[in-house]
Amino acid sequence: MGHRRGSAGPDRHAAGQPCGECARRDSGGTCTSFRGRGVDYDGGWSQYTIAREDTVVPIPDVLPFDQAAIIPDVVSTSYAALVDTVQVRSAQAVGIRGVGGVGAHAVRLARMMGAAPIIAVDPLPNARERALAFGADTALDTGFAEAVLRAIGGERLD
Repeated sequence: MGHRRGSAGPDRHAAGQPCGECARRDSGGTCTSFRGRGVDYDGGWSQYTIAREDTVVPIPDVLPFDQAAIIPDVVSTSYAALVDTVQVRSAQAVGIRGVGGVGAHAVRLARMMGAAPIIAVDPLPNARERALAFGADTALDTGFAEAVLRAIGGERLD
């Protein structure tokens, strides 16, 4: 087993840490006094920084660092949007506008959650192709409202 590398920790806030002082927690278990690294304290763009042990997790040696590095931002952002904000459920129609890094991972996560159909919208052909490869049922570039209605048979998106 090689050396241990760290990534964002258990409080689902990749770029910071819970205050460690309050006992108040919202319904999602997130610290209500969250402090952002590089905003509320130093270290956001530093080459090295000190992090509390409870804000890091080991990256398995089989996971390349460049892939692990996107998890705290791209994956957790799209996950929080789908789970906490939108509360996607199985068999719900989902539209994702903008399928760059965050949006493409939102497509993949929505597919894992059982959303259907998943409609991706992006003006860039390569982004639409990536969305289809990640699990979108349809990838659209123009005429958003009309095309979405056609793609889901006149129903509305959940």
